[in-house]
Amino acid sequence: MLKDTQEEDGGYYVVVELSKDSIGNFVVKKAIEKSETDLQEKFVEVISNAREDLINSPYAKYVLARVDKIEKTTRIQRE
Repeated sequence: MLKDTQEEDGGYYVVVELSKDSIGNFVVKKAIEKSETDLQEKFVEVISNAREDLINSPYAKYVLARVDKIEKTTRIQRE
């Protein structure tokens, strides 16, 4: 899901494309929720960096909400 093919012609992160899908967004949310800290941080980074691409997707908004919640929680814990 986190395979980076952006360097290839027409490449992308699979997780970004799944976030836009009606079923895929559930998979991404669950993967983020169940992943361990290092992997979860990578998910959050990839999705946050693709925010402009995801913001207009009706399905990706649920993934973005989950990422925002994790970022907020992480920020509070660091303070």
